[in-house]
Amino acid sequence: MGNKKVVIFLLLIFLVSCAPVYWELKKSLREPGEKLLVHPDKVWQEYSCAQKRRPFAQIVKYEILPPELYPGEELNQHFEYVFCPARPAQVLAGTLYRRIYFKGKIIFEDKTPNFELKPGKWAVDAFIRVPPEAKAGVYFLEVLFKAPGLTLKEGHNFVVKAKQ
Repeated sequence: MGNKKVVIFLLLIFLVSCAPVYWELKKSLREPGEKLLVHPDKVWQEYSCAQKRRPFAQIVKYEILPPELYPGEELNQHFEYVFCPARPAQVLAGTLYRRIYFKGKIIFEDKTPNFELKPGKWAVDAFIRVPPEAKAGVYFLEVLFKAPGLTLKEGHNFVVKAKQ
């Protein structure tokens, strides 16, 4: 039993040391913009949209890659949403905000007016370069979508490490 624990321990050390490589690989497979992941008909069935108050939308995945980086490096904000419209093939236009907070204050805001939620499941990716003069510390990156009668919001922390 002791050998099994040693193998598990070594495997964990290996995985932790590979994390930055994993994040960079995952980030490199993404491109800025929107990508359809699941056909609207499948989303309609999977999320039981016929029984929901529509329009129905939900952020189902949100991540920031890498979760720790140095000033001057680039991060990827990735979120996935599902949308079931009130009427077939309808889109919902609103404003998409990306905000970065540091020490409780907004230090960056990007606004995309007329952003459209589309039926189905979609991935949205943005790439943001951390300024070279950024201070080390914990930051918070949120995405916020606002349209008449619908608001979606999600966010996570990321860490800017001190320059070496």
